Amino acid sequence: TGTYSGVTKITIPADNSVIDCNGATLNGAGSGEAITVIGKNNIIKNCNINGYRDGIYFAFATYATNNTVSGSTFSNNTNGIELSTWANGNSIINNNFLNNKDYAIYVYQADGTVVNDNTFSGNKVEINYVPSNKVGTNTLTDVCKTPATNLAYYAMHSGVPFCTGTYSGVTKITIPADNSV
Repeated sequence: TGTYSGVTKITIPADNSVIDCNGATLNGAGSGEAITVIGKNNIIKNCNINGYRDGIYFAFATYATNNTVSGSTFSNNTNGIELSTWANGNSIINNNFLNNKDYAIYVYQADGTVVNDNTFSGNKVEINYVPSNKVGTNTLTDVCKTPATNLAYYAMHSGVPFCTGTYSGVTKITIPADNSV
């Protein structure tokens, strides 16, 4: 427990580890990652991560696979969680994503990501659309969404209209065939 400011990066290179923050808060200065995952089959839980570029970063080309993030809160980061190339099969379950500037969850060429039972509020985009990932039942508490470039409009947005206004820079909005706006 406690609040820790100035933490520049916690790296998890091992496999089969449990990182329990026990409710501790990690405060960043707007850059870097709070936690970088390189290993496999790790559990990261009960963290409050605030003010980083990436709250948790699943590292590029390290095969950071089959990890789980749960029971944590990501707020005021650029991206709450970023999963990079080949970070496959990770689970993001039962977390809160609040006011992250770009993405709550950013998935780049990572397959098999499970996103379920999370709460999203005030993020620019909840999660970018990657067809091979599994987005389950999540809660979106915003009363309306502002369209963003390349926004994938998920089922979790059903009934949540776009906010009234004029928007520029929106180049593509993807609405999967089984969803409605």
